[in-house]
Parts: sequence; structure tokens; C-alpha cells
Amino acid sequence: MLPSVLVHLLVAVGVLLAACAPAPRAPSAAAPTLQPPSARPIFPTPELAPTLASAVGESEWPGPAVLVQARAGLAFVPLYVAQRKGFFDAEGVKVAVYEENDEAALAQKLLLEQAQLVVALGGFEVAAQRRGAAVLNVYNYLHRNLRSVAVRADLARELGLTPSTPLARKLAALKGLVVGVPSVEGAGGQEASYYARAAGLRPGDDLRIVAAGAGLSLISNLEVGLVDAIVATTPTLEHALARGRAVALVDNPRGEDPELAPYNMASLYTTASLAERYPNTTARLVRAVDRATQWVATSAPERVVETIRPFFQDEDFVVLVAGVSSLQQAINPSGALSLQAAENQLKVQRTPGLSAQQLAATFTDTYLRLARTEAR
Repeated sequence: MLPSVLVHLLVAVGVLLAACAPAPRAPSAAAPTLQPPSARPIFPTPELAPTLASAVGESEWPGPAVLVQARAGLAFVPLYVAQRKGFFDAEGVKVAVYEENDEAALAQKLLLEQAQLVVALGGFEVAAQRRGAAVLNVYNYLHRNLRSVAVRADLARELGLTPSTPLARKLAALKGLVVGVPSVEGAGGQEASYYARAAGLRPGDDLRIVAAGAGLSLISNLEVGLVDAIVATTPTLEHALARGRAVALVDNPRGEDPELAPYNMASLYTTASLAERYPNTTARLVRAVDRATQWVATSAPERVVETIRPFFQDEDFVVLVAGVSSLQQAINPSGALSLQAAENQLKVQRTPGLSAQQLAATFTDTYLRLARTEAR
């Protein structure tokens, strides 16, 4: 039984949704042009980068190295692990980690050199460019999309949909549905529009995409029938499935949609100026996060959850284990951003004036190679 306060809240949300979109099916009961980094290599001869970087006397970063992550969530597990397991300390680098939900503020911190690295989801390159900060991607640690689609369980039964139903048929079933997302203009809304296009549907005509909250709000709006399907990020999807009233329609961390695998999901970003002046520190920070990422990839999900538990005290342990299991499928063992991953990102996050080649050109493997060479 839902608390009366929550019931009144859900009713209010329903009124707002009804005002801007047709009712869902009842339950059966200015375009930026991204500039690539300078063609001048950070090191005169890339092959000599590890030796040369070790010999360069870099400027000293004022105080602890500042890392800013886009928001709290499982996409940033390697950063939590690097802190908890002392990987930054092992590199001799003191760090201060902050959260910042606003991409404009993230870009500003890099531009003003208030942070040495930003840990963000794919698409930050464009947001930063809009604010005049041409960023370098120095480590792509997630190369599968963590956003997936779920449908209400009773509706799935009505439509004859199961997790094993062919993807094309599942996408065709979106016709006539109301899809809830955290933000229509954000990544969730973009993904819902992508799947509509993939099914030959017209967003707004053949299906409706509406803002329906995030986390538990998004799940609750699905369960009470205010929306028919949701686009949710790990572990919100796993939470919805664990409650038994949702069925996965598209499971992207496991690569169910081949059109979105690989995908530019999460990376470490800096600027060419910062990287040039602090090459050793940049490489050490990359190495610490790389070690954490590889540890997550090879550890039992339960052990990972035990390590990151202080950051997710309000989340159910079983849900976190399922979420980490999904996350492990998305880890990029090479750490490099591929052209294909950039192309797939732009299928969802369509950005006129930006090519996949330009997006991929923001990546440099200089610091990752340096980190992994010195780690041997």
C-alpha cells in the first residue's frame, strides 16, 4: 500500500502528464561545430612519450588534483573504487573529488582550470565546446550504452513481449505508447526518439515521449500506468525489474542493440593546455582510474558493491549487484574511443555540424599508453 503522501504526489504528476500528452494505454487490469585538439602532438614523437614524459619537469598542480564527476551513479564506479582502494594514493597523487550535475558548470571548471580532470558521460564534448572549452578525452572506460528501455509487465504480456522477443518486433510494439524519460530534451529523450526512428515511427505522432521523473519517480509512474514504457539508466532499470512490474525491452549494457555497440558512454576529460603542463600527473590519474576499472571488470559484483557501498547507502544491495553486473558488460578493456563508438553515439545524440571523425579526434591515447607502460 502506497503512503497517502506518495499517492497525492502521483496524482499530481498524472495531472501534469495528462495536460501535455494523450493518456497512455491503460493497464490490462544551435548546433556547435566541435573542434578537434591541436594537430601539434603533445610529445614531439609519440613513440617516445613514456620516456620523454618521465624526464619532463612539469609544473606543480596547486594543491590536490581536482576531479569533478558529472553526477552520482554507477557509471562512475571506477572513480569510487579508485578512492576506496587507495589507487590514487598509490600513485602519490592527492585528489579532491566533487560532483557537479550541470554540464555547463563542468565545462567552466575545466576552462577556468578549477579542475584537472572531469569524469563525464559521452556528449560532454559538445556541451564543453558550446562554452568554449575544447576538451581532450584521455580515457574511455565505458563503451556500451547504460540506458535501456523497459515496458510495464502487464502491457508486455498483452503485447506478447518477452526479453527474448526479436528486437525489431519489440521496437515496433512502441507504436501508440507513452514513453517516460527523466528529460525530454536530455539523453533519455534522445534515446526514446532514436528507438522511435529505428522502428519507423514518428515521435509525437506514433508515440509520445514525456518527462516522468527519475529514479523511483520514474519507476512509480510506470507501475501506476501514467506511462507505458521508460528509458532508464543502470541501476534504475534493474530496480524496476526487481520489483516485478517491468520487463526489459532493450538491454543495452549487454549489447542487445547492435546499432549501439560500441558506444561512447563515459570518459575522463581534460584540456590540451592542462595535459601539456601536467603530463605526469595526468598519466597517474588515468592509471589510477584504469586500475580501478580493470578491478571492477574482474571482480565478483558482490565484492564491488561491498567496496562502493558507502556511496550508495540508500540503494538495495541486490539491485546494486544487478547494476554492477550490467556495468561490467559495458567496460572498455582498451580504454580507447573508437570511431564506431563515436558514430553510434551520434545516432542517438544527433548534433548537426559534428561528424564522428571530429568526435573521435578528441581522443588521445598518449596518457593511457604512458600509464600502462609505467605500470608494467
